[in-house]
Amino acid sequence: ADTRAGDGVAKQVAALKTLDSLTMNATLVTDEGFKEIGGLPEVKFLQAADTAISDAGLAALDMPLLRTLDISGTKASLAALEALVGRDELRSLSMRKLDLKKQDVDAIVSKRDAAKDKLSVYN
Repeated sequence: ADTRAGDGVAKQVAALKTLDSLTMNATLVTDEGFKEIGGLPEVKFLQAADTAISDAGLAALDMPLLRTLDISGTKASLAALEALVGRDELRSLSMRKLDLKKQDVDAIVSKRDAAKDKLSVYN
């Protein structure tokens, strides 16, 4: 993307309730904008890499069908991973370019309920 799109555009995107895929990599979207789009009910694929999104924005994520999420190069921490591991539908999570240790990530992912489908985490 690498655009100047920011929180104002995120507010407009939030009105697209049937959107099922969204790429907003390298935009100027912050936690405030992410909170606007975080409730899109049909999104299954979301790329938000290289943005200013942090755990606060990710906490507002309410996309029940979300299967693939890329938050590489954001301000996300292990706390965000802990919250995301519990999401039933999530299958793929990319957290590259974050200062996370593999053993810490593995320990959190291992807590995922065995009855849920596998979650692949890339870091």
